[in-house]
Amino acid sequence: MENELNGSAANPNATESYSESYFEAYLEPLPLKIFRFVIYAVIIVFALVGNVAVCIISSRTRRLQTSTYCLVMNLAISDIGSVLCLPFLLPELFVGNWLMGEAMCKLLKPSVVVFNFVTTNTLVAIACDRFRAVVFPFVMRPSKSETRLIIAILWLVAFLFSLPSYGAMTVMDFPESPGFYYCLDVFSYDLEKDTFYRRIYTITMYAVNALLPVLAISGLYLKITATLKHFRLIPEALRPNRSCSLNTSPNSSPRSSVVNTNKLNMNPAGAESVSESILQSEGFIQAFETILRYIRWSASLRRTVGTEVKMYDGAIPTNVSVAAQDNSTGLSEDDPTSYLEPIALKLFRFVIYAVIIMFALVGNVAVCIISSRTRRLQTSTYCLVMNLAISDIGSVLCLPFLLPELFDGNWMMGEAMCKLLKPSVVVFNFVTTNTLVAIACDRFRAVVFPFVTRPSKSEIRLIIALLWLIAFLFSLPMYGAQTVKVFPESPDIYYCLDVFSDGDTDKDTFYRRIYTITMYAVQALLPVLVISALYLKITATLKNIHLVPLALRRSHSCSLNSTPNISPHSSILNLNKLNMNPAGAQRRQMLEKKFLRMLLTVLIVYVLCYLPFQTLFLVYEFNPGLGYLNYMQALSEYLYMIVWLPNAINPICYGCLNEQYKRAFKALILRPRSYFQSVRLRRRLSKTVITDVQLKDIAA
Repeated sequence: MENELNGSAANPNATESYSESYFEAYLEPLPLKIFRFVIYAVIIVFALVGNVAVCIISSRTRRLQTSTYCLVMNLAISDIGSVLCLPFLLPELFVGNWLMGEAMCKLLKPSVVVFNFVTTNTLVAIACDRFRAVVFPFVMRPSKSETRLIIAILWLVAFLFSLPSYGAMTVMDFPESPGFYYCLDVFSYDLEKDTFYRRIYTITMYAVNALLPVLAISGLYLKITATLKHFRLIPEALRPNRSCSLNTSPNSSPRSSVVNTNKLNMNPAGAESVSESILQSEGFIQAFETILRYIRWSASLRRTVGTEVKMYDGAIPTNVSVAAQDNSTGLSEDDPTSYLEPIALKLFRFVIYAVIIMFALVGNVAVCIISSRTRRLQTSTYCLVMNLAISDIGSVLCLPFLLPELFDGNWMMGEAMCKLLKPSVVVFNFVTTNTLVAIACDRFRAVVFPFVTRPSKSEIRLIIALLWLIAFLFSLPMYGAQTVKVFPESPDIYYCLDVFSDGDTDKDTFYRRIYTITMYAVQALLPVLVISALYLKITATLKNIHLVPLALRRSHSCSLNSTPNISPHSSILNLNKLNMNPAGAQRRQMLEKKFLRMLLTVLIVYVLCYLPFQTLFLVYEFNPGLGYLNYMQALSEYLYMIVWLPNAINPICYGCLNEQYKRAFKALILRPRSYFQSVRLRRRLSKTVITDVQLKDIAA
């Protein structure tokens, strides 16, 4: 058994009975064990001393506090963490017996996975940072706070991906080796389910922790290398004539790396030193060794665990109760409860819900505060964005009361809360969907018909009030139909269901299907079609806008009578009027495109997260038998969890894709006290100016 845990090769002549001779087929010689132990000791000493020195130097040297060096320091911290776990893993590696207990089993091995995940994806972040510095040198470098946020996200994502491993790790002993304990990841005590879950988790971790990072880093460094080759040739061409015209290559994109390097090398004397400093980034290619080392370690670890599971195919662990064995095998394929979610996956779902609630509440409350206190964010579209944030807050406040039913399958909140909570979630989702439609209509008016009078504040408030009223009216049948039911098959379990007709099952099915189809149409299908059509027209119009300033620059004149057949309400005529000042036209186009990019991102996230569950719910309504298929319950549970993701993602989209929100978020997070003081000061100044103007008017 010791040799199996060490990943040694099995004897091909061993029989299926796994006799004692099988386990003793390979005994590692003592000199090799000593050699391995010395190598591990050297690795621990060098890793600790070297990485601690890197952290001290990076924190105390100003020149080493850029974004890239901060990521390098994060790499050193993750290496320190993984090396600190290694001494506790050595007894199992050399003796083949886990001696650290249940708690250390659940802590150590998943923590190593977390540290390795952070190491791998920090290398990806470093490659992305070097890619930005070399290929797009004029793009603003990330600030310290942004780099810290990236590092925090790396650790959070690593922890979330490792949660199943934290829940699944357990200490087991087997009848064939009564004196040995093994720290294994057991996702289910049903062998088939355990194999299925472990393979899914292994494939996922291999993809996000090895394959995708290697592909991403390879692509980024190939582009960096190609750019640096062009970069080194430019100073030699610039030295003879001491000039550089960007107009010599009219076909090159203004964002291309060649144009950027031409700009960088306008000073030929400093170009060589700049290129040499950037070429130092090629040293990061050595990071591939760490990734390859992890791939080999992961493969050997998974081979070991897989061998153990196959070896004890027919054995029952001694610490598994009979009830657990009966529950894992006694349910039939047609029983709707045939899927029992492992505790590790339940824990994973619970943490995801907790993260969604936290991010959604903090982010959307911040959006409301910023939108209400910033004058530039009080236009019609931003008021609708604030309404979107309010509806997200309302739905997220309902989520904690729904979690007990989601995890326990039992409604414990009573009749009144049943009639209040679930219909309220429908109201908030209806408002969210149709607020996105209202935002699309507002941008359609602003781009296609820019001279149509924009709606006033009172009109926007009326539109928002109508959205909430219509949502409430469409949800009224659900407020009346929700009730708590108990079935004879499970007298101790209560269900919060929508019952449209209590006595007649056929009528109940008919009414429920009519209501489901209606809500799917007005809450999912029609809004998506309308929004898609509006944004397609907006995109086509913006392409026409881009050509108008060029024509105006050549002729320096524009006659609106030169196109007598154009309708006075057409977008082309309006755009010609709007772009009579060519200098401001490009800026307006750029701002509009950035704003539309933010709105489209919010829309795409919402459609991708919301439509799958709504479609599955509609299919369930007309095919109830699908709910009895294996793992369909798990699919619906995870799709329902994805429905809540936009509530947390939307504020992140606002902060990343909109400069005004980005600046306001930074000020609110980094300096909240000074932010509120500056807002009050601006309000006082504006009131003072208005009062002075009124007094002057009265005096005149």
